[in-house]
This record gives sequence, structure tokens and C-alpha cells, in this order.
Amino acid sequence: MAAAVGVNLIVDDPVKVIETNILGTHSILKAAHSHHKKILIASTSEIYGKGVKSPFSEYDDRLLGPTTTSRWSYAASKAVDEFLAFAYNRQLDLPVVIFRLFNTVGPRQTGKYGMVLPRFVGA
Repeated sequence: MAAAVGVNLIVDDPVKVIETNILGTHSILKAAHSHHKKILIASTSEIYGKGVKSPFSEYDDRLLGPTTTSRWSYAASKAVDEFLAFAYNRQLDLPVVIFRLFNTVGPRQTGKYGMVLPRFVGA
């Protein structure tokens, strides 16, 4: 699954981030359900928000910043993705697994959108 990621993109285009994450996940879940397929949902460590407890747990309460700060739109949209996946699981018996990724990197990733690892490598 693809998601709108990168700090700069999240700040510059929160509508794209929210729509891509939530509508994209909903489409994938509907398709998986209609074809009786298991689904893996790629979530994010951003879900933990301003959590200070370490280590993190998927059962921890979350504290996000204000809705007036677009930086939190990514974490909130990925949380909705998780809620939606769990709803499909409970209500429609769709087998789902959610995993929360921390810093990811790939061969074509650049620091253009604020991704941290390519910026470190390029420094």
C-alpha cells in the first residue's frame, strides 16, 4: 500500500495526505473483503504522537497535537486507517495485520519531502 509521506508533503498538502491515506486504505480493505483476502496494513510510528512512555505499546493512549497544525494530519489519518482495519476485522471478519513502521528507506527515496535517512546520507 502507498501512503502520502514526508514531513514537507504533510505540511504543504494535508488534503492530499488525508485523502490518500484514508480513501486508499478504505479501497484496499473493500477489495480485500470482496475477494476474501488477508490484508497487511502499513501504519506508522507517528501513531504514538507525543507519547513519552518507552517502550511504546499498541495499547498506549495517544496524544496528538492540535488540528490546526497540519503536521498531525498524517498521524491522525493513519490512526483512522487502523480504526477502519479493525472495524473490517470485527464487523466483516476480514483478517488484518497492522504493523507500525519507524524510519523506512528505499533506493529511490530522496530528502525532497523531508525524509530523515536520505538527508543523513546526503549530509
